[in-house]
Amino acid sequence: CAWGRPLRGVGRPSDPLGYFGEAMGLFGVLLFLCVASWCGLQIYQTFHAPRCPEGATREACFKPLFTPTDEVDVFLFLTSNPRLRWWTLQGLEELRKVPLWNAALVKFGAEVAQTETILPLSAQPLRGIRR
Repeated sequence: CAWGRPLRGVGRPSDPLGYFGEAMGLFGVLLFLCVASWCGLQIYQTFHAPRCPEGATREACFKPLFTPTDEVDVFLFLTSNPRLRWWTLQGLEELRKVPLWNAALVKFGAEVAQTETILPLSAQPLRGIRR
């Protein structure tokens, strides 16, 4: 007997792989636990926001989304809906119906040169403004 178990083929006729099948089952469980732990760690690292230390200034804890050297696109949209949920997909789609102005490849934090634009009050989504 190996480790108190019957020898292969004795007492376990339904398992044709014997100890190899048990080892593969154990390997599968260990592999699953490793992958699940790794995924959990990655999710934690992605969404974890460390707390700002007590007594620290707001500027010390503030981390902007972009660095000053990043180039960003700036868009300005119009809407007549004061209850627009612009952070949702439907709200963004509604906003994109009436683009007013945009600037491409602007350095983050840089001032944009003064420009002129025309308000498209004849656009269908903005007809409520003219009433």
